[in-house]
Amino acid sequence: MTPTTTTQTRAALLRGVPARKIEWTRARKALGILVADPERTDQVFEIVRALSGRTDIRSFKRLLRHDDGFALLADRPDLLAVLSDRAALAKLPEGSLGRAYLAFMKEADLTADGLVDASMEGGGLEAREGFSVEATW
Repeated sequence: MTPTTTTQTRAALLRGVPARKIEWTRARKALGILVADPERTDQVFEIVRALSGRTDIRSFKRLLRHDDGFALLADRPDLLAVLSDRAALAKLPEGSLGRAYLAFMKEADLTADGLVDASMEGGGLEAREGFSVEATW
């Protein structure tokens, strides 16, 4: 890919990522719900989404600048499958992010599927301003 083609491709990919502002009122409301009922873990995700602002755009730009970024976009790996494969995560080097994630998930008795379910209870990515994971990914 030529530099011009790469720049054009990156620009085209970024057009699908909606710009967002930090939503303080939405975060405050979710925090109130969570304080009143600590079992409402869906509100943790709601708070994170409300305070994320343009984080996803910055992260997506960093992905596109990485050498493997385009390959990841072309391959579209199933992140949920990767994060659910505890045997594969256990084979990663001690001190790696994957091993730390596995230790956290075991200690907290969580599953990747469970985290996705909890995040969707609060609206999930697709509920955010028409954002579609499939359309963008």
